[in-house]
Amino acid sequence: MKKSNQQFILIALTLTIVIVYLFVTAPPPLNNEQELDAQLPVEFVLHLANEENKIVRKLYTKEIVQAGKKIGIKFHEKWHKESVVAGMLPAQFLRETAMYLEKSPVRLGLYLGSQYPINETNLIEGLQATEFSKLNNTQQDVFFNLAADETFVFMSADVAVVKACVTCHNEHPETPKTDWKLNEIMGATTWLYPKKKISSKDTLLLLSELRSGFKYSYQLFLNEVKKMPKHYSIGNKWPRDGNYVPSTDAFMEQFSNLTSHSTMEKLLAYIAKNN
Repeated sequence: MKKSNQQFILIALTLTIVIVYLFVTAPPPLNNEQELDAQLPVEFVLHLANEENKIVRKLYTKEIVQAGKKIGIKFHEKWHKESVVAGMLPAQFLRETAMYLEKSPVRLGLYLGSQYPINETNLIEGLQATEFSKLNNTQQDVFFNLAADETFVFMSADVAVVKACVTCHNEHPETPKTDWKLNEIMGATTWLYPKKKISSKDTLLLLSELRSGFKYSYQLFLNEVKKMPKHYSIGNKWPRDGNYVPSTDAFMEQFSNLTSHSTMEKLLAYIAKNN
């Protein structure tokens, strides 16, 4: 079979599987006939994951947290406590997603690190601190290997894009820094993976599990909304429309509309170019 024909078949098969994994809420498991040989550099895959994370955090921050506060929805860092009825903050949305990934079949690590964290466990140290300095100076993502742990690390700037984030950190009683400014790099979204290469099949599983993590985190928020004394109608409408909150399916559908085409396009373009 000619190489051009092999590429065509590979791309067509990849397209089919990508559509299933990125547009279907609960994709079926891949079987042996669907396995793909294409090996992707983990830096590229983590970049895709990071882009999806940026979009879901922006969606949650602006359309749920900011708009939600205007209709009386409460958000609090101690939302987990039984005595507190409130939604999670954007950073905690990422943390819940990360905790979901820890229990998933993919070996993907995720956390927010900072040189000035409110929680000391999020302090950036060692080689990561050195790489973060590069990121902070250039405002460009960094990718490197923690040789001792055989772990590959992708770090992307966590920027204060809304005033509420700046105010919250500056006024927090345990903050080590009180002069954060809008659009300043506050830390880094950090991704970890144990291999330098990842198959197309595992890439799709990774992205699927990441999206399941987003869905899980949003459902936790909805669980809190249902406990609130004020009634909010849960369905297809959003807080900007009134006393409404999108359902999990509506939230994920909007997220998918914002990301799936771009993710699929980048995957197919890379595979077509390198296989």
